[in-house]
Amino acid sequence: MQSLRKEGRTAAGLSNRRGEQDHQGLCPARPFAPVPKGMRHVDTARTTQQIGRVARGGDVAGRVAGLPRIVAGGLLCLVLLLTSVGGFFWAKTALASSGASSVPLGDYAGWVNASGIAAFGTKTNTHPTMATDYLDRTDGWAAMDNGGGEGGWKGSGLRLVLGVPILPGVGTLSQGAAGSYNQYFATLAQNLVSQGEGNAILRLGWEFNGNWYPWSVANNTDAQNFASFWRQIVNTMRAVPGQQFQFIWNPNQGGPTSWDLTQAYPGSAYVDYIGSDVYDEYWGTPQTPQGSWNNIVTQSWGLNWLSSFAAAQGKPMGLPEWSVCFRSDGHGLGDDPYFINQFANWIATNNVAFTDIFSFNDTAGGQDNDITNGLFPNALAAFKADFGGGVGTNIGTTATTGPTTTTTVNQSTTTTTKPTTTTTGAPAPGPTTTTTKPTTTNPVVTGTPGAPTGVTASVSGSTVTVSWANASGTLGDDVFRDGNEIAWPGWPSAVVTSYQDTGVGAGSHTYYVAAYNSSGVGTGSTAVIVTVAGGSTTTTSAPTHTGFRRHR
Repeated sequence: MQSLRKEGRTAAGLSNRRGEQDHQGLCPARPFAPVPKGMRHVDTARTTQQIGRVARGGDVAGRVAGLPRIVAGGLLCLVLLLTSVGGFFWAKTALASSGASSVPLGDYAGWVNASGIAAFGTKTNTHPTMATDYLDRTDGWAAMDNGGGEGGWKGSGLRLVLGVPILPGVGTLSQGAAGSYNQYFATLAQNLVSQGEGNAILRLGWEFNGNWYPWSVANNTDAQNFASFWRQIVNTMRAVPGQQFQFIWNPNQGGPTSWDLTQAYPGSAYVDYIGSDVYDEYWGTPQTPQGSWNNIVTQSWGLNWLSSFAAAQGKPMGLPEWSVCFRSDGHGLGDDPYFINQFANWIATNNVAFTDIFSFNDTAGGQDNDITNGLFPNALAAFKADFGGGVGTNIGTTATTGPTTTTTVNQSTTTTTKPTTTTTGAPAPGPTTTTTKPTTTNPVVTGTPGAPTGVTASVSGSTVTVSWANASGTLGDDVFRDGNEIAWPGWPSAVVTSYQDTGVGAGSHTYYVAAYNSSGVGTGSTAVIVTVAGGSTTTTSAPTHTGFRRHR
């Protein structure tokens, strides 16, 4: 970890300078200077015998005192020198073994992409031992509980950290709290065990305090239902033979404080790790690396809160998503080595069990997190310095043991076997992935969608309404005003064909629309120009969940 290494060198330098001053009284500046006339010469043979007696033990101090002064001083200098050198190498060894590179590392490189993680390790001089992935979260229970092809990780040697959508486009938190969906999680557990992923770390309903997922929590009632639902799931999955699952409670940083986040905590008997997702993004001012990092640490549900809450529960922390970031709306800090260094420092000095970097280029979502793609040269250099050279540490598989319970599963609606269909596309991914299947009956498209057509814009006061028609296979659209992206309606919600831009300033404005899907953002539409006669001050668009990462 670069920042700690710098501090270590500084401390070592001070220590050495103090040592040099102390040694001056013991070691002559010229210990082998000619002996002046009249000074007694040392009896070499006798002195050799005396040194031998000193080395054989006993009263070492007394034996050293019996040596000639110049020899005793020289011998003591040698001891001090060896001690200093040994201490230096011990300090270097301790630093290397206790820094960020000793914390188990994982990566997200795409759906079931073990070769991508291996390539990441080669490019970064790291040894990832974990893999982040996600189950389908938009296409219903059957698409989720079949395990989503996660058996593709079998034999890779990577421990799976798996995002589990607890409401995959259907259902409610209250019904989950009542146990209505237990059968689906029993099936999921059976399928994961059969696919060789029975020791996966499961992120049930990750980032639940955001507003972008079907399982989002909006108030204390939701929070209590989330906690009860969590307990139902854990009890159900732990009852499946062969499982060794571990569970990470994973809120997001920032967000509303109008309800109590801890109400969503299910209790430590049902949790193995407490975690958060950390991205180098900032909506405040000034938008500097220092400002961004300070916000990451001090914001509501930030790292300060996380470390305190995890310690109070007696749980280690896990950080299953983190990365540098370029964003199309300008709120990513980009090539930011300061973030890498501070993150490395933080995990090395806190009780962090593992971290999984998100090194993926999310073109469809308008952001890039792939630290290895050439756009982050300084951050990559810092990452190599802080995380490189590790030996590939693994974490244990001993799960928390919960209270003894009896889980009732409605067998009449349970799917007991994995569907025999062939997976032809990646399941709906996690927060910043691009391998999502459309929510329509159309197959996953392989190319970007065509440009939206029939774009029109109308003005009413300071509101501009932009309308368009989408090409087949569109998952969502990016709306641009005067060359700046101002909105991204659509996925994971329904695809739309219009957008209202409010509070637009007076003057002439140019709008165009670009559609996106799982392959990326397509070609922009023909631009339309409108004139706002008397609008308000032009507003700079930011996500409605200000302070959160944009989630597709």
